[in-house]
Amino acid sequence: MTNRVNYIRSSIEEMEETIRTLQEECEHEFTITKPHGELRESLVEGIYLGSTDNPWSGPRGSLKFSINCLKCSLTKDCSVAYICPKCFTKLEVDKSPNLRKEYWGKSYIYYGSLIHSCPNRHFVIVNDEWDQ
Repeated sequence: MTNRVNYIRSSIEEMEETIRTLQEECEHEFTITKPHGELRESLVEGIYLGSTDNPWSGPRGSLKFSINCLKCSLTKDCSVAYICPKCFTKLEVDKSPNLRKEYWGKSYIYYGSLIHSCPNRHFVIVNDEWDQ
């Protein structure tokens, strides 16, 4: 019985290693499999709000989504604050804080808004940022 268990365990480890190698060498072709929440558009047309709620309502976080490679089945969780949900490239950040009221409709002391945009011009999001 012990030999059989060891054999099965060894086989599983070999398969896992094969899968890891295939995923590392894959030229990924990702698709969104699971959005975690709904993007809301800001007051500025074409720019989305990145936070799930306002700074005073407790824990905040950027909206997330899951992607899956169609070729190797690699799955990743991503944040719209860092990854474009349309082309999956890393977003670039405009380092100068903007007026929060312009995008959210109200301002909060100590918070500004930073623009995160896709270098391929597919997606623009604004996030609350500590402004002090």
